[in-house]
Amino acid sequence: MISNFIEIITTFPDKEEADRISDYLVRNRFSACCQISGPVTSIYSWDNQMQKENEYILSIKTRAELFKVIEEEIRKYHPYETPQIISLDLIDISEPYRIWLDKNIKYL
Repeated sequence: MISNFIEIITTFPDKEEADRISDYLVRNRFSACCQISGPVTSIYSWDNQMQKENEYILSIKTRAELFKVIEEEIRKYHPYETPQIISLDLIDISEPYRIWLDKNIKYL
């Protein structure tokens, strides 16, 4: 059963930026929970050059209807020209956690 909840995953070059956007999203109820992991090593191609950078992964639990709003907020303050902003449908969620998400994320 597909729910209306998603997890948005993005990365930041430093923990402070990930903290700042997380605080904003939770305080304004765009997300019930943000988790920051890292540092992790990202290896990718940019301008036909191999890159290797340390980054912090930001995982954002939210409603699917808020993806565009959150994407816009991330893009507004993100230092990368093309930040990773992807979402995954949260298909199976325990009932207590689903209820908690529902209570802590605003509706549009």
